Amino acid sequence: IVFTLLLTVDFGQRMFFDYWQPFMKAAGRARSSAQLRNEFTYYDRSCTASDVTATRDTVGDLLLAANTTTPEQAVHNMMIHGTSIIPNLLQPSTITELRKHIMKRNEEATK
Repeated sequence: IVFTLLLTVDFGQRMFFDYWQPFMKAAGRARSSAQLRNEFTYYDRSCTASDVTATRDTVGDLLLAANTTTPEQAVHNMMIHGTSIIPNLLQPSTITELRKHIMKRNEEATK
């Protein structure tokens, strides 16, 4: 009985610390219920330096050629590196507006 009780307590602690607590922290970061529905994932994952696959010498691997990259190649690149760079995708005015929007959202998220 004691062993079963210990297993149950251990299981409960693991569920709390591995699933429930990260879930509640992530839900607390959501700024609205719509964001929680659209942006929340089932795991809480923070990226570290070890997640970066490209270095200064290999950053060219992230570039996708505009007219020669197939969708399959783009997906493969994304699955390996977690990101891709598509040159000349946006107009300069769009880039400026996007940067302003991102800066505004980052400021709102850190208040």
